[in-house]
Amino acid sequence: MGYQRTHNVFGSKFCGLTMSQYWADLPIWENFLNDHLDIHSLIELGTFRAGMSVFLKMQCIAREMRFWSFDWHRPSELDSPICRKLELEKDFVLGDFMKERKDKLVGLLSWKEVKPLLLYVDGGNKPLEFNTFVPYLSAGDYVAVHDYSTEFKEEDAGSQTHLLQREYWDQCEAPPRPCLTRFWRRI
Repeated sequence: MGYQRTHNVFGSKFCGLTMSQYWADLPIWENFLNDHLDIHSLIELGTFRAGMSVFLKMQCIAREMRFWSFDWHRPSELDSPICRKLELEKDFVLGDFMKERKDKLVGLLSWKEVKPLLLYVDGGNKPLEFNTFVPYLSAGDYVAVHDYSTEFKEEDAGSQTHLLQREYWDQCEAPPRPCLTRFWRRI
């Protein structure tokens, strides 16, 4: 069972910025990254109000990983003190990653110097984004999806399931539930 203080997706903030995540998912991210030190970069699809971007960028700084965040809208939060301090603007790619910025995203997914990478799917159409970009991942890369069980369900992995193996699901499904993040490894 979830608790309001840790499972409030619409009222959650990180460093004062809206993140639209369960606070309960943040330890999952911390533990996942601690247990997967082979990851060299993280690409986020969907910046929204930059709260989760700040969390992920801080995780990347701590681990000397590269970070990019894509969104069609530049959030004004990129001008906040924490975003300026983290230089998040340099990691932000403005434009629709399904259209005019797709080449940039595919280029990053193919760039050997940043492998293995973790693609974090958290845009406006998670099933489409997942099924579009998982084939561009290399063996050993990872993909994570937010809003699992609400905006993305098991069957939404569609034809990509043969390319993936579940990663860290026991931890994601352990109490306190629910956890809205799921991870896979590209095989």
